[in-house]
Amino acid sequence: MVNFWSAVFVLPKAFYAKVDSLCAAFLWKNGTSSARGSRVSWIDICKPKYEGGLGLRQLEEFETVFRLKRTWSFFSEPKSLLSRWLKNHIFYRNGFWQIHESPRLSSTVRSMLQLRPMLPDLMRCDIGNGKVASFWFDSWTDIGPLIEIAGDSGPRSLRVRKSAVVLDATSSGSWRLPAARSQQMQTIQIAITAIQPPEASNEPDRFLWRRTPDSFAECVLCSTALETHHHLFFECSFSSAIWQGFASQIRAHPPADLHAAAAWILSSSNRISREEVTLLKLIFQSTIYLVWKERNARIFTSVSTSSSGIHLALDRLLRDRLLSFPASPPAGPSLLSLYFASYRPP
Repeated sequence: MVNFWSAVFVLPKAFYAKVDSLCAAFLWKNGTSSARGSRVSWIDICKPKYEGGLGLRQLEEFETVFRLKRTWSFFSEPKSLLSRWLKNHIFYRNGFWQIHESPRLSSTVRSMLQLRPMLPDLMRCDIGNGKVASFWFDSWTDIGPLIEIAGDSGPRSLRVRKSAVVLDATSSGSWRLPAARSQQMQTIQIAITAIQPPEASNEPDRFLWRRTPDSFAECVLCSTALETHHHLFFECSFSSAIWQGFASQIRAHPPADLHAAAAWILSSSNRISREEVTLLKLIFQSTIYLVWKERNARIFTSVSTSSSGIHLALDRLLRDRLLSFPASPPAGPSLLSLYFASYRPP
């Protein structure tokens, strides 16, 4: 419940402190009145296990996570309703990096702006056509935001305005930079010229989230695109092969998109039997479960399973689940029999 409201609203710190006190009281006193007399402070309990705590998290940390998620959505999903509304109504004059924090802004927007000092260490931009990435403020080179190295005089020294995007620093497919007159400008120009100049015909710029100190949030299953829910289910070649390999044997041409696949299953009742629709729903749910499980295993344990291994695991999971279904009327085959009749191993 707390996570849900934190994802929707910016809640006051006093709220998180009160809920944490209730959790502490429940841990020590098996109630919610007071944790007075507890032997260990709640802050120490919330430390990682290797530091002597129980590995719990203070709720205020979750609040920071949800603020970061809103900010990440603004950059990574430019066509979303949130991104378009913010660009048209809040950041239409001064962009995200240059707008001043003001009381006239909503608490949600202010909470996003307060995270600006943290973002260069967590997010970088992979340059495509150069029309979105901020030349001075986004981390699109190996040295981070250029404004931090050049200082306030940087835009004048490089003759690139402060609000410029990366494409504005090019001309006819080449970088348009004046001669370096200081060590800082030389460092910046070396970092810039190591990157291929953007062209208007390229793919759009894309933002990447740091997963580890050495890697950003590319899909760990196919390593060819930015990881998003839409990519993972089922634009990714790895997950798409699993989903389509099973679903296509019940009904042809399953969509490679999460929402389209769900609508496709619901519309199948007019074309296939009710039992086959049930099989499609089970395949859909089980595929999502195993793909998400495999994704987490690769990130958090560095253990990976091949596509054929996931096929076998999904087949086993479906069989076990179908065995638990109640027996069908004598007139028709069981769901398990229908599955055996439909599925052909790769």
